[in-house]
Amino acid sequence: MGKTPGRKLIIIGLDGGTFSAIDPLIEKGRLPNLERIIKSGVRGILKSTYPPITAAAWVSFMTGKNPGKHGYFDFREYNPVDYTPAFVPTTKDAVNESISTLHSSRFQGQTIWDYLGEAGYEMTVVAVPMTYPPWKINGRMVPGFPCPDQDRPKTYPPEWGEKIGKLLDMSSISSFNAVSRRTPGEFTRECKELVKREAGIITDHMRDGRGDVYSVVFSSTDFAQHYFWRFFEERDHPDSLVIEEIYVEIDRALGEISALMDDDTSLVIISDHGFMRHPRRRFNISAWLLREGYIYLNSRVRKRGIFPDLLNVFLNYINQKNVKLRMLIREKISRMPHFIQRWASRQYSGSNLIDWDKTRAFRFKMYANVEGIVINLRDRQEKGIVGKGEEYERLREEIIRKLLDVKDPETGEPVVAEAYKREEIYKGDFVEKTPDIIIRFYPDYAGGQEQEGAVITPVPEDITGYFSGIHSRDGIFIFCGRNVRKGVEIKPADIVDVLPTILYDMNLPIPDDIDGKIIEEAFTDSFRVNPPEYVRRGRGPGSAAEELSEEDEESMKRALKNLGYLG
Repeated sequence: MGKTPGRKLIIIGLDGGTFSAIDPLIEKGRLPNLERIIKSGVRGILKSTYPPITAAAWVSFMTGKNPGKHGYFDFREYNPVDYTPAFVPTTKDAVNESISTLHSSRFQGQTIWDYLGEAGYEMTVVAVPMTYPPWKINGRMVPGFPCPDQDRPKTYPPEWGEKIGKLLDMSSISSFNAVSRRTPGEFTRECKELVKREAGIITDHMRDGRGDVYSVVFSSTDFAQHYFWRFFEERDHPDSLVIEEIYVEIDRALGEISALMDDDTSLVIISDHGFMRHPRRRFNISAWLLREGYIYLNSRVRKRGIFPDLLNVFLNYINQKNVKLRMLIREKISRMPHFIQRWASRQYSGSNLIDWDKTRAFRFKMYANVEGIVINLRDRQEKGIVGKGEEYERLREEIIRKLLDVKDPETGEPVVAEAYKREEIYKGDFVEKTPDIIIRFYPDYAGGQEQEGAVITPVPEDITGYFSGIHSRDGIFIFCGRNVRKGVEIKPADIVDVLPTILYDMNLPIPDDIDGKIIEEAFTDSFRVNPPEYVRRGRGPGSAAEELSEEDEESMKRALKNLGYLG
């Protein structure tokens, strides 16, 4: 099967898009176009990856594969074997290696853009995260976050960048420091302007009849919700309008785009994850592991002298009370020699205080309300003591069982919503890169790093006030077209399900090596009688991504650090 003449497709991404924001705004009458689109098709929750983070989720959408197959779990390379905290490169060379893993080379030739292009569909792909450097597709591509800040963006084909000009200066609106230097009004205007520029490329190409498939991801929703979520929840706060106005601008763009659709066009609106308020309580995994006898501290901890004690007081202060100072110190340390970065990281996390010759399990920092635990395994970790096989499995099961029984002593409520062995979450060649146990907390809790104090502590108001929104697993799925049911809410789907669902809707074969499944509930009974076709595929024909220049690597690292994705 190949291209169907006249058939068109639009894929819109809202980074961090959530029904928790959309539904109240629809009720206020602020999103008329999105309301109309929802009524003309189906809607449902789209479950994100573990953890629910941009890097893992958008690649899972593009490939239809779980992170265990494509290898992107975060904006950094996971290394559960090393005792250094996960957000710090383990060697000097790994500093650049962690950035090089962000290259699209790992999944080129295996994405929805490649499959549609091979079928003959011409595409315009704008600002989809994790597509830098862009690669050869049947059409045009300008990559999304993270990418270097450039006056002339790198695009495919290369000459297209000259026509676009500077489109994505993410650092100007996305970073912690940039937001703190702007008034809410200035921030809102810049986010809305970015939406207009991105949507304008799509509508121009649709009006000119250039192509058959059009896709854009609006990242402004993610930026705004990180910093202004608490105001949006308060509703009557003046700054609650920041998030509202950005959604309204996207709704305006959706109106322009949908007005150019015909009956042979399908429209898919998705998000990589949802959003929720920052948890108010921390579950300090290291403190819990210490209490349960899985972590042991060095005997010298109690004899460390006045300087280490003063350093510990200072580190505790910036962790608990001063977000701005912590971000400034991180920025300064990241420019220092690598051995200083590792020393500072171990001091900050407390991993230097652990007696690894006695410790059986330790915390692995992930993202949002998803955390990991690594078993100190013999012949894997440098000082591993847990035997492989039965001892390893028994220990994991014991820890998982205990985690699910944890209650908050103040409220009596359970803390851990889910705890899994890693192979229950991930499948593929990259599973060994992940922690042995994956934990998801209930919404009121996040992971914490304290290891000598209480197991459960409050999250400092300085954090919940400044970085008030975090990712949740509940994203959005909205789908309309001639083959789709109308006015129906479907049960939750997984983000890997979007690719096979789109290919099925477009009457195209589905690769047999993906993890996603067709969201059959979305389709009409008359269309579902058509059996899907599956084809065997190896790695696609995409060319290897070019090497990044040192300047580009530094630019990408700055953008990621500013959003807190790299330490």
